[in-house]
Amino acid sequence: MKGFRHVLHGLAAATGLLLLGHAAPAWSAEGADMVLRGDAKCTKCHDEGEQYPVLSIAQTRHGVKADARTPTCTSCHGESEKHINKPAGATERPKPDVTFMGKNLPPPDVRNEQCLNCHKGNARTLWHGSRHETEGVACANCHSVHKPRDPVLTKITQPDVCFA
Repeated sequence: MKGFRHVLHGLAAATGLLLLGHAAPAWSAEGADMVLRGDAKCTKCHDEGEQYPVLSIAQTRHGVKADARTPTCTSCHGESEKHINKPAGATERPKPDVTFMGKNLPPPDVRNEQCLNCHKGNARTLWHGSRHETEGVACANCHSVHKPRDPVLTKITQPDVCFA
């Protein structure tokens, strides 16, 4: 019986990987969404060949197109019209409305609000009033939602993240 359960768990895990979009799509019809609903306006410039491969989100729970709870690019990064349509005379393309890494980041509460729009009311969240919130830690300081393996949710790397 244990062997049968082991096989069932393996099949369930394999099915879960398929449902989670184990590999990012390598192509898209012009103007079609590649990973997330409504991402065509983002993926016309951003692809898996970038220094920070944004399409790897397809390998995470945040990139499951079939799940109605899945966010869109703009759910987290804002509408970012100036980023999408570079203003005339601008020397560089402006950053998206909300960024989570790099320089000139919005305050932690602004970044965290993007996460807490969906991650609220869950027994695991316990954010409000937590030491992380009172110390001004942003969710993205530790979590990496575009990476297939979030270092906080992977038991072997979790202590390294937390103690850093």
